[in-house]
Amino acid sequence: MNKIILFIILLTIAVLLFLKLDGDAINHEKIKATSTTQNSTKEQPTNAALRQMKKTDTVTTTVPATSPGPRPPDDLPITPEIEQQAQAILIELGQQQFSSEPLVELLSVLSTKENCKMRLRAIKGLDQYADSFSHSEAAISEQCSLFDAQYPSIQTAKSDRVLNHLLLSNAFTSELSDLFIRIYNKEPGDDLKNELMIQLIKAKNPHFMRQIAKLPSRLENNLLINTVSERLKSTHPLYLQMIIEQGLEVQACQYDQGSTCTDTSVFMLDKCRMDELLCGQDINFWLHHYITPGHLADINSVITIIQAFASGEIR
Repeated sequence: MNKIILFIILLTIAVLLFLKLDGDAINHEKIKATSTTQNSTKEQPTNAALRQMKKTDTVTTTVPATSPGPRPPDDLPITPEIEQQAQAILIELGQQQFSSEPLVELLSVLSTKENCKMRLRAIKGLDQYADSFSHSEAAISEQCSLFDAQYPSIQTAKSDRVLNHLLLSNAFTSELSDLFIRIYNKEPGDDLKNELMIQLIKAKNPHFMRQIAKLPSRLENNLLINTVSERLKSTHPLYLQMIIEQGLEVQACQYDQGSTCTDTSVFMLDKCRMDELLCGQDINFWLHHYITPGHLADINSVITIIQAFASGEIR
């Protein structure tokens, strides 16, 4: 398994902070979280609702490093083609649509591309409501095509080799990229995981907010979860995970001025699938019409904690 999975983890539901590297092998644990939220003004986080928020763990056991096998891609020689593609990607990242830091820009571009696919899949999954989103589906498809056209090298590159080369070639220079390289080079401990999480929060990037939401609630020393647990005086892991996911989603919307929290966002399309009255509504409608005051207060507490991490008030 290629070590470039560090990039892919941030763009899928897999959990970056559970990556474990052991010599030439990677222990990769994927954790999928299905979040169920309240769909009635009278709903509270009941046990029945929380039970719907189950997590499915898939563990891939790697071959020991001593076992024979092909060399990892980073041991292979860098070809002129790989180098040329890497330089072309760096030029495209100079557009700085999301960040002046190339690594943040790259991950944001890849996340945007993945989000396009997720939105289109979500619309197709609406079944009887899908027809009402046919116009939106066509518009999203066109937007995604236009976005892809801005990054032809990223679109066509052999990502497993090219992005791996970029990570190891000092093309990215920042505290965040240093953390990625540290994780690449050794098995991360809880301190390193928390340090990376804090740096992702400090980036104030909507794409990163949504990825932080995928961190497993079972991580015993997760600083964000522990802080929220103390503030809300709750130790229920499923409720904590749900409220953190929702707080991070709302914070992400604030960072991108709501452009990804419309009625065709993945978050709201999922709400539409569960309640037809939410079809065509944005996240603000959900917050102010479907959330009880106590629930909303908990979400706002999570947002306050996230902002405190971002400002350095909480370390």
